[in-house]
Amino acid sequence: RVLRRDKAEIDAVFSEIQARLEEELDYLQEAANIYAFHELWQDDPDVRSPRVHGAYSTERVLTMDRMKGVHVDEFVKTASPEAKQRAGETMARLYYTMAFRHRLLHADPHPGNYLFQEDGTVGVLDFGCVKRFDEFWIGRYCRIAKYAIEGDRARALYESREMGALVGNDKKAADVLWDFFDALAVHLRRGPFQLGGPEDNIIADMRPVAKKLGLQPNIRVPSDVIFLHRSLAGIYSITKRLGPVLDPGKLFVEVCDEAIARAEGRL
Repeated sequence: RVLRRDKAEIDAVFSEIQARLEEELDYLQEAANIYAFHELWQDDPDVRSPRVHGAYSTERVLTMDRMKGVHVDEFVKTASPEAKQRAGETMARLYYTMAFRHRLLHADPHPGNYLFQEDGTVGVLDFGCVKRFDEFWIGRYCRIAKYAIEGDRARALYESREMGALVGNDKKAADVLWDFFDALAVHLRRGPFQLGGPEDNIIADMRPVAKKLGLQPNIRVPSDVIFLHRSLAGIYSITKRLGPVLDPGKLFVEVCDEAIARAEGRL
């Protein structure tokens, strides 16, 4: 009521959170998540994930491989620059690929859920909170992002209305949403830079425009965005501690082009 948010919007947000929390209590669901993730990543030389041992698992006991590695705190102190660069590239690629190519997102980006080995390979733990996305929703999200990167305000806002993120024709709400898109897109247009380095001012640029979003009742938070952006923020927070030089825009556009083509039946 204080922020004048629509009740249906708030109910949808909390329903999404409730669904993910309930899944975390379901070991059979988590076992299925682990299996699905392992099938996708088992041949990737940079990513490690556990296997479930079904003979020793039940509804109340989940048994899986023991993963080796160290917490990011220790890794950043002891790893070589090359290993930190490899780990940083892997974390970024992991997020973009999970969300936009496979649409199967590890949505609990706590630092303790990632284990780093000396050579920079990354192990992923705890698959209780996994978000699955519809290919058509991800396709629309990617169209909005690409239009923002290209500076196409009209198309980005049109797609936002189609998604339900922008309601009505209030000019101030449209301006605020576009300012948010543009502030983020700047960092996807700039080319390679060091995450966590002196030129990484993403948070400083995003904070003032993000605060304005909540004051606009005609800007809505689609429920699917909740864990997508939660994971992005968490993985960014971990990755910038590694200090890799990355081109996030190039990585993002590559997987977004695939997602758009898939949603449009061209892939």
